[in-house]
Amino acid sequence: MQTALIIIGITSASLAGSAFGYWGFEQVEQRKLRASYLLQAGAAAERQALGYLHVRGLARTVIEVAMTSSDEQGGSKLVQAPLWYLRSNTLERLMKKAGLGGELSIEGCARARMKLALSLAIAGLVCGMLASEMLALIGCLVGFIVGYRAPQMALEQEVEERANAVERELSQLVEVLVLGLKSGLSFDRSLELYCHYFSCGLSHACKRFQAQWHHGFLTRAEGLRALAESYDSPLFERVMESIIRSLRFGTSMAETLSNAGIEIRATRKTKLEEKVAKAPVKMLIPIGTLILPAMLIFILGPIILELIEGF
Repeated sequence: MQTALIIIGITSASLAGSAFGYWGFEQVEQRKLRASYLLQAGAAAERQALGYLHVRGLARTVIEVAMTSSDEQGGSKLVQAPLWYLRSNTLERLMKKAGLGGELSIEGCARARMKLALSLAIAGLVCGMLASEMLALIGCLVGFIVGYRAPQMALEQEVEERANAVERELSQLVEVLVLGLKSGLSFDRSLELYCHYFSCGLSHACKRFQAQWHHGFLTRAEGLRALAESYDSPLFERVMESIIRSLRFGTSMAETLSNAGIEIRATRKTKLEEKVAKAPVKMLIPIGTLILPAMLIFILGPIILELIEGF
């Protein structure tokens, strides 16, 4: 009887885990498919409403809190405490690399730090008090640290996701520029066509910087360098420097960009192959912690019970 119950329990848990894993896999695939449609067909209104943020979930919520806090004026003396402004240079660099230099401010990040740190500290204190005083103290401390670090971690995640996105979208930019240049269009006109017919984070950034050098706020070389510096991608910086050199010295930009396109595709292929090679190693964690123990219990459980009954 006990053996039958154990077998039924293990089978039910395995089926439930498999169903949950399949559901999660389907959700991930649907999000990837939807992102692909957005990239190919464009969805300007939806992407503009999302603010061209690449992160999702809690990281996106934290950045939105920081944006809202950046619009606030004044505040209590607690906000002006030096504690909330520690490592402000790092935050400023991350805001620039995340493309949020105009939407975020150091003061807004300080307010977000204060709100999140105090809120999570109180939440950790309340949850810990349900168990013991020691857990309440630990929960308060952990909540404060997590809330304090949340804006920086969210910006770091946005910088990483934005760099990955620009390397996915860069091949489209290069192909459109090469096609326009070989058709007899100028560089500026080819870039305008890309910004008009493609709706993504890179086209939005190109359009913004192109408007700045068209209105005389920046030279074209300064605008292209500023565009490259707004991403944490060495590959994108090399492509922009190649364009600047071609514009300065009058070399064939179409040929230069064609060679850059080959490099982009090779780099992208290498990174994808690296991710595929890492997948089996990452699968060892769920296999070793979830599947393998269940299989051992399923196989050895009846034998162990029979041995116990024999003694």
